[in-house]
Amino acid sequence: MLRNLKLLLGLELDGATDQDDLLVYLLNGTVRKILDYCNLLELPLELEDVAVEITLKRYRSQQVDTNTERTVKAITVGGVRTEFADNKSGGGIDQMIDAFRPQLNRYRRMRTL
Repeated sequence: MLRNLKLLLGLELDGATDQDDLLVYLLNGTVRKILDYCNLLELPLELEDVAVEITLKRYRSQQVDTNTERTVKAITVGGVRTEFADNKSGGGIDQMIDAFRPQLNRYRRMRTL
């Protein structure tokens, strides 16, 4: 999964990159969240692509959060009011998983006590 994630991000596939630790951390967190949601102990092969896609969104969200660029949301010339909007894509992992619920629900198991 890490190789596929690096491929989608355009990172060097062979050898370790500076981003590997962050990618592994995000990927592991995504897999844990999927396993918790589906009540599974192991990630099915069919859900690996979903985990990679969610992790890709999480990684890109992290990049946007660290970006200091902001866009103008409102301008008032007469009273000189300028308001900036954040460029954050917003949403945590739960919101990112929401987009994949139809795929995840196929593998979801009932929780047993």
